[in-house]
Amino acid sequence: MRSQRHIINKQIIEIQLSQKGDTFAMQQKLSKLYQDQLVPVLDAQLDTYCEYDQEKHYQMDRLTIDLGKVNLEDMSKLFNEKLKEVLSGMDAGNDLHSNELEEFKEGKLPKKTPLKAVSYYLQTGRLPWWADQHTKSYVLEQLDQLLAHPDPTFKKLLSELTSNSVYIDRFIGICTSTQLEQSLQILANYSVKDVLKTKEELIAKINQTSHQNKLRSNNAKITKTFWITAFEQVSRVENYQSLKEHCIQKIVATLDIHTNNTKNTNNDVSVIRTLTTGYKKQYPTDKTWQYVFEKLSGVVNHAAFYQLSNAIHKELRQLLEIVKGGDKTKNQAYLNRLEVVLKQLQSTTRSTVIEKQQSQFEDTDFISIENAGLLLLWPFLPRFFENLGLMEDKTFIDENAKHKAAFALQYLCDADEFELFEGVLPLNKVLCGVSIEEPLNLTLLSEEEKEIANGLLLAVIKQGPHWKNLSVEGLRASYLCRKGSLRIQDSHWLLQVQKETHDITLQKLPWSCSTIKLPWMKRPMMVEWL
Repeated sequence: MRSQRHIINKQIIEIQLSQKGDTFAMQQKLSKLYQDQLVPVLDAQLDTYCEYDQEKHYQMDRLTIDLGKVNLEDMSKLFNEKLKEVLSGMDAGNDLHSNELEEFKEGKLPKKTPLKAVSYYLQTGRLPWWADQHTKSYVLEQLDQLLAHPDPTFKKLLSELTSNSVYIDRFIGICTSTQLEQSLQILANYSVKDVLKTKEELIAKINQTSHQNKLRSNNAKITKTFWITAFEQVSRVENYQSLKEHCIQKIVATLDIHTNNTKNTNNDVSVIRTLTTGYKKQYPTDKTWQYVFEKLSGVVNHAAFYQLSNAIHKELRQLLEIVKGGDKTKNQAYLNRLEVVLKQLQSTTRSTVIEKQQSQFEDTDFISIENAGLLLLWPFLPRFFENLGLMEDKTFIDENAKHKAAFALQYLCDADEFELFEGVLPLNKVLCGVSIEEPLNLTLLSEEEKEIANGLLLAVIKQGPHWKNLSVEGLRASYLCRKGSLRIQDSHWLLQVQKETHDITLQKLPWSCSTIKLPWMKRPMMVEWL
């Protein structure tokens, strides 16, 4: 029988010693015992308890085992007996996630797994800790499963995507064109088979009738606006022609293109969302300011807010624009007014399918990463970002430069652009001073920028005394693409890196890799090799 794959979020071993002793030495013994003996016992017992099936996905919130009084030498044997006893008694204890014991036994839980994985990604920009893989391909596979057999819950998720700009941005960013068309068709009462053709024709027409250089850089914006509008309007209009007209009008308005047949309408909601996002970054130490705009951000990104009256939109926009022009002292009065408006608006919002999919089972205090070796490059990053034109005097020129820097770091450890997506960038965000929660739109490097990146890797190799025969791909595979975990500990980041035997060469590097603090990082990073 082939072994299953069991993933443990967190394990806690609590002991009480009969007498005083060297607690550190005992901790080391227990750690080794856990890895060498208890983990194999867990795997064997769970393999036996759960009938192996690649399509099944079982979840347990918690498993508690009390060994009572035990000698260290007998712990493995007793653990095996107690674990078997606990698993056998789970029918009575009903310990499974969400008390879904019957579904657990019948193998029904896996049907919910793709929805949970996709929902988690849309909400956080990452994959849950229990995901089989942390790749773009994995997300696309989950979406294919949902699209092949769309149930009412998934259809509701699709209908609610535009309720939050982050959700729709991430959905459009991760999906293939075919998946976007299929998703749109699920929501439509009419055929949308020509939607991809319409999009391409629209882009081509705009490129022909406008300044070529300017619109080359706007094609991504046109595509994004097209899909957002399509998802917003698909259930509101009666036929495909109406949907097409709405998409064209929205793109014309967004790009500020005026013709005899269209009007550049004022979009209060868009302005409100932009202002709110900008205000969140001001006065980071002002708790009242941060509270108001954190809450306001959640409200204005909900569909219910979009559906409110124009009068409410205009009032809030005017209030935000007044705040924009005032100083912090005068703004306190406007913050008080915003709090009143916020309380009125919060009653209009509701939880979406995406938010309801999350449970305590997904909670964890760490983030799994696949590119922990990026830490080795930290001394070279200021010059690298300057060479890319993203930084001046060790300061990023703007927020977009930070975002591009995060994607540039990923190219350093993986040149495969197909697998490039936000889910692999948590460490990149930290190294570039970007908030972990902040969404990133896909940005690819030009050929010239790739040459700069390759030059950096060659320069790093030359600095390693034992790397003379190492190629760029060898550096990526052996050192940069390394599993690890990232978490906040006290006032710093803790990066734990999976250690390999050839890491002995790192001891000869002419720079330290135990602590990282770049000028733009919000908190320092401590590094442990495990």
